[in-house]
Amino acid sequence: MIRNESQTALLVPKRNDDVCSKTLCLALCLIIERKAARNVGDGDLIDEIHQMLAVFGISQDQFYEIAKESGDLLG
Repeated sequence: MIRNESQTALLVPKRNDDVCSKTLCLALCLIIERKAARNVGDGDLIDEIHQMLAVFGISQDQFYEIAKESGDLLG
């Protein structure tokens, strides 16, 4: 499990050159989004995603960069 931003900082740039890193980044984003959706109930999904990102030490910028690349994480 990724626990701090320095670890994700190492993983995220590699996603452009390494298929395994890209797959892992996309999988982590999907897991975070789906877990947040399950936890949120009637609340705000974006706030829950931000809380989960903070727990796992993933920056919001990295998450949204990967989400934008995938095209359908938040849509």
